[in-house]
Amino acid sequence: MATPAPTAPAESDIDPNAARTARHLATLDRLEAVGMSLVDRIERVSSGTASEAEAALFAEQDVVLAFTRVARAVRQMCRRPS
Repeated sequence: MATPAPTAPAESDIDPNAARTARHLATLDRLEAVGMSLVDRIERVSSGTASEAEAALFAEQDVVLAFTRVARAVRQMCRRPS
């Protein structure tokens, strides 16, 4: 006898906490990616390999302070409860 094909759970069967957790984790993934992108830009500026446009973004900024703040934020986002 053939096994019936699995069906998607009804919306009422989905645990709202699991759905919320999945959305939060997706948001944290996005924020982590943005934070790491900023770290890459800061690294290029500090090493002198940034484009003129990137360098202009950080012209009035303390690059070390910017890196410290972004690095701290990324570390906090990466520390997820298991």
